[in-house]
Amino acid sequence: QSDKDEAVTVRAAENAIKLRPYQEEDRQKTIDAFVYKGITRALGVWPTAGGKTVMFSELHLHPAMQAWLNKFPQDRQKILVIAHRDELIDQAAKKLAASNPNLIIEVEKAEKKASHLADCVVASVQTLTADKGKRMKRFRPEQFRIVVVDEAHHAASPSYLSVLQHFGFLPPPHFM
Repeated sequence: QSDKDEAVTVRAAENAIKLRPYQEEDRQKTIDAFVYKGITRALGVWPTAGGKTVMFSELHLHPAMQAWLNKFPQDRQKILVIAHRDELIDQAAKKLAASNPNLIIEVEKAEKKASHLADCVVASVQTLTADKGKRMKRFRPEQFRIVVVDEAHHAASPSYLSVLQHFGFLPPPHFM
């Protein structure tokens, strides 16, 4: 294990939020599906205020996810969180920052523009897709390894589909 990996593990342990048993169970199921079974698209369904944001803020801190992410160059380990409401975007950015003080968490919405230095971009789907995807095209898709869609029932809409296609998490429109 490298010094970088040890530092990340120690930092993760120091800042990790104590997940509730059902959150930890779902996190483990997600990791098992993703890392060990090769399932790259998972859907978590929880009631309002069930702690989805806390769980996905902690997901990549698990050692198995860290090991998987570390297979890629540092600039290709980014996380994208997309949502459709300011409240969800702000909440996700705050939870991610609280769990991950060493990551650069930036917001892409309206007047806020995430830099290319961001480790995690929390974005408004409306901002990404406005003006024929001008803001979305600022980001290099190959840099993003994890995409979280907050309130995934919206993911079938044309705006979400175009974002997921741009970042390579769905096939291009002519394949659908």
